[in-house]
Amino acid sequence: MIAVRTDDAGLAATHRSSARIRGRGGEGQSAGRWMLVACTLPGLVMLLPVLSTIDVGYGVRAGEIMLDTGDVLRTDPFGLATGGGPWLNQQWLSEIVFALVYRAGGWQALIVARAVLFSVIFSLVYAVCRARGAGVRPSALLTIGAFVVALGLELRAELLGMALFALTFWIVAIRHRRPAALWATLAIIAVWSNVHGSFLLGPIILGLAYLEDRSDRPQIAGRTLLVAILGLVATIVNPFGLGVWPYALGLSTSRQVTEMVMEWGPTTVRSAIGILFYASTAGVTWFLARRPGPVPRTSLLGLGLFAAGALWAIRGVAWWALAVPPILAPLLPRDVAGTRGTEQGRRVHAVSATILALLAVAFLLWWRTVERPAGAVLRFAPTRLTGELRQVTGPQTRMFNPQLWGSWFELALPGRATFVDARIEIQPEFVWRDYFAISGAHAGWEMLVERWDFDVIVAEHSSQGPLVDALGHSSDWQQIYGDDQGVIFVRRL
Repeated sequence: MIAVRTDDAGLAATHRSSARIRGRGGEGQSAGRWMLVACTLPGLVMLLPVLSTIDVGYGVRAGEIMLDTGDVLRTDPFGLATGGGPWLNQQWLSEIVFALVYRAGGWQALIVARAVLFSVIFSLVYAVCRARGAGVRPSALLTIGAFVVALGLELRAELLGMALFALTFWIVAIRHRRPAALWATLAIIAVWSNVHGSFLLGPIILGLAYLEDRSDRPQIAGRTLLVAILGLVATIVNPFGLGVWPYALGLSTSRQVTEMVMEWGPTTVRSAIGILFYASTAGVTWFLARRPGPVPRTSLLGLGLFAAGALWAIRGVAWWALAVPPILAPLLPRDVAGTRGTEQGRRVHAVSATILALLAVAFLLWWRTVERPAGAVLRFAPTRLTGELRQVTGPQTRMFNPQLWGSWFELALPGRATFVDARIEIQPEFVWRDYFAISGAHAGWEMLVERWDFDVIVAEHSSQGPLVDALGHSSDWQQIYGDDQGVIFVRRL
């Protein structure tokens, strides 16, 4: 027979044991919820905004050209002034990816792809925080905070670069448990150099890892340094070789780019993104000041580098947002069990991925059954105006167009040359000088129009109002179409 204790002490012990079991179960459920929110919230939110065509429009068209020809684009197929000239198309692989997604499901598929990319990026940010020792709730809060700061991101090659950035950070975070995984970063950087100019950050992450190992684990620092050096070599595994370096560095330092594109200008509090950045830096500073003990120099160096990038250009704010959680995670109270991962954690990750995939498929199927004009889901896509242009333009037409609509026209009107588009760096300075002079109907604008021999002028009301008025009073031009977005003028015969 088995004796059962029925005394008060035995009952109390039983109740305490049951309470501990219930407590652990409650904590596990709470942890699962935090993880689920951190990993799926970014993707679900990014199913909602309309899609900007400014960068993705020409990217899809370039990708389609490469898929049709089977070769990497090295000459400009779009520009009126630059068509046929050399084009260092560093992000060619992103363009092929976007073209394949577009062919699979149109703009709806691209919106779903954006949501999936956001979920992948921030799931990796969460995983990095956990791998570097932070608990479930702190990791989730850091991830959600990073998402809020980076919320202004659009679908473009940069987003694919950020996924590779987060993946590299995660592999670096697990390098002590899985030493062989570190070599995978070389393949990631090689792909990255064909995707986006942010590939420069791959060797920087490895360099920071080397400095960390040199301080904490000198016995393996040599291997980390070797991988970092090879990572630099991996950046030239692309059709343009070393040429991608001056291209990537030149974008952020070009006066033409920084003056014309707001997001390449310095970050100030005059924008919502700037306010979020400075609020986040204040929060990081407050945390470091209150933390007991010295802050590792490697952490300070990493924060300083990414903060400097964010101060230099608004585009750098998103990279700051992604880098801060992994850098801060080891400075939080350590969660030893969390660094090894639990079966429950793996289940929740699988559930998160499954839920997001199901939602994405359901969303895509729903969109495909609803007739929606492109203008309803896109920004900078004047669809009605484009329909009229399709009737009056051809491959030989010399067209003046608003810069914001250039990428859209390159996709929607294949074979027609655009005067300017989103590739600020590819157009010579004199083209932009003439563009702004014509757009503002400045003195001599008619002479510039004659010099360029335009057949068709497309102008938008918001930024080119003076040109619209001047054309309306010109005896040389006739308006053939107009709506609330813009107008089309053709030469009078």
